[in-house]
Amino acid sequence: QDEEKRILVNPKISNAVAGRLGVRSLRTELIRSSAKGLNSSLGLSTESFGQRESLTQRLKNILQLYAEGPGTLFEFVQNADDAKAKKVVFLLDMQKYKEKALLAPSVRYSQGPALVVYNDAVFTDRDMIAISRIGQGSKLANMSKTGRFGLGFNSCYHFTDIPSFVSRTSLVMFDPHVEYLPGATAGDPGLLIKFGEGKQDILKAFPDQFEPYLLFGCTLKSEFDGTLFRFPLRSEEMAKKSGIKSTACTPSQILSLFKAFSESAQRCLLFLRHICTLQVKVRTPEGKILNLCDVGLRDEKERAKGVWHTVRQKIGRGVSQREFVQRLG
Repeated sequence: QDEEKRILVNPKISNAVAGRLGVRSLRTELIRSSAKGLNSSLGLSTESFGQRESLTQRLKNILQLYAEGPGTLFEFVQNADDAKAKKVVFLLDMQKYKEKALLAPSVRYSQGPALVVYNDAVFTDRDMIAISRIGQGSKLANMSKTGRFGLGFNSCYHFTDIPSFVSRTSLVMFDPHVEYLPGATAGDPGLLIKFGEGKQDILKAFPDQFEPYLLFGCTLKSEFDGTLFRFPLRSEEMAKKSGIKSTACTPSQILSLFKAFSESAQRCLLFLRHICTLQVKVRTPEGKILNLCDVGLRDEKERAKGVWHTVRQKIGRGVSQREFVQRLG
């Protein structure tokens, strides 16, 4: 609605009294008009989202399939490779963002240190549905794809209780506990916010909420030609009441993951089909970017040559490089 069509109450009336009288806040109205429950936006029912059992308990069970360690980072590399991305960047964002203009006070937990994962592919409509169906990823039935998208994505709950991502013109936020996002319900534990031309009201009203996503060329003003995941690290306070994982995730733990991942990054590239660049970075509290790892391949010939050398160490010297490449074809 236009501002001139709104009837405002006297500023001397408290929020509590106004609420009891049935007056909706401007914050609530803006969120209702700009953000929708994720399931309803995608045309999913509670049943199709797989939430007959407690969602937090289901996620807790899924984490048992994915041991905590560098393998959780490889899950995102594999999923990006499935999407035919050429580049993946892991970033530990140490900045503390403002907490004044947020969707709700409870979302302040998203403003601290976070693991950010970027790739240069975009989400399809099918991807959007797959990532929302906990434990029912469409890739489970397609063994030609490296990653298991629906399940693999949920390894992020080793780090966070409130994951989110941006791709194309959508910002998606998950809240399995139904505790942090305004309007989240057991049947619709997430928000889908559309942005782009003519859809800037919510971004202008809550600039602090969306500032953490302004990375890797994402402006939230036009279509983002990539995908940016943001996983605010689970704090001690969140861990105490988490139904998914009762231990906090610290920046030092992420740095340890980065170290282990970086040691295998070059070899990882050899066994992917599309990704040619892997980078690992840290953004300091002051905003400075530190590069920890940057590996790449020039072309597919270099990938095949690298695979040949790796396999040759295992099988001996009885196969020539040309013969090996021919067998791959």
